[in-house]
Amino acid sequence: MPSHPRFLRLLPALTMTIVLALAAAFMTVPRADAATDMDCTDFDTQAAAQAFFDDAGPGDPHLLDGDADGLACESLPCPCSYEIQPIAAPATTPWHRHT
Repeated sequence: MPSHPRFLRLLPALTMTIVLALAAAFMTVPRADAATDMDCTDFDTQAAAQAFFDDAGPGDPHLLDGDADGLACESLPCPCSYEIQPIAAPATTPWHRHT
């Protein structure tokens, strides 16, 4: 390291410039684990959206479960990861003629 007085006066500024440049470079590089925002339109089926939703862990950061019932993107076509219940016909009592 030179012992030149001018260099010693510039050393703090040079050090700060390097530190700030490294900090700026680090902050602009996207993290490898940063998740991409996903929407229901990014999935072909409800089952695919549900698998992503379940793997994402707790919460709903992608807003795939609009009604908070634990089922993601229910408007997408099946195959679905939930069983669709048929609409039950109302119970009827057989009509008997009393004679």
